[in-house]
Amino acid sequence: MQKILIMILAITVFSCEEYVVVDDLPYIQTLVIQGIVQHNKKVDSIKITRTLPPLQEYSEDEAIIKDAEVRFIASGRIYRLIYDSQTKAYKLEGLFGVRGLKYDLTVIWKNDTLRATTFIPDTVIVDSVYQIIQKSNEDGSAFNQKIYARFKPQHKTVYIGGFIDKSLPPDRQYRSTPYTILRNTDTAKDGKIHFPVFEWFTNDLKDTNQIKERYQFYIEAYDEQFYDYFMTRYEGNPNDDIFGTKGRNIKGNATGSGFGIFYGKNETIFQLK
Repeated sequence: MQKILIMILAITVFSCEEYVVVDDLPYIQTLVIQGIVQHNKKVDSIKITRTLPPLQEYSEDEAIIKDAEVRFIASGRIYRLIYDSQTKAYKLEGLFGVRGLKYDLTVIWKNDTLRATTFIPDTVIVDSVYQIIQKSNEDGSAFNQKIYARFKPQHKTVYIGGFIDKSLPPDRQYRSTPYTILRNTDTAKDGKIHFPVFEWFTNDLKDTNQIKERYQFYIEAYDEQFYDYFMTRYEGNPNDDIFGTKGRNIKGNATGSGFGIFYGKNETIFQLK
């Protein structure tokens, strides 16, 4: 009798289910800016988009904004960036980033305004590049080789880095994705940052010569505001663990009606000698 009653209740519950199809969910349209200004590089990659309705499949062509007013201030001088249809970004011919300068960006579109401020850090001067070789198994037949760049950090600056495989054609060269970010306070006892740029597992230490010939290394210096963005940029990553940042909102440095990232950058490329 009890089993019959459970079956009747189950049939009743499922027969009462209703499926509601929502064609339009309320949302607030906001501006989104993406831009980096780099030392000795053209200012030509400021992208302005807008959020789309939650049920609409994302399309850059739909999201891109072509008629925004983009003001770029460097050393007190105001520049107006122009939309370029080929790159789908705002730029100004002849305008280059300069280290040490402060930059203000203002984006105005309809009734929305976004602002962001950054500076380009000084160039990293690498004091030395050294390697540490450790046995990676008990019988000593395999080795773990790590390469570090040693340099003095600058105030209000953070650093990421990695390697470039220059054995491939220039248009296909592989650049490693940085997985570590260090702040200017992350120094050793000598007052310098020792930044890991490469790790190699090998059974033959003669492979060290291959590293010298095949790879270059890079250190990128950013305005310290970049730290929060770097730490939250993989929000929602399913591979995140219980001690990670899953569920955190991506953090930018733009203020106003929307979201955005606008950071100063300075890159140094070097190799193992």
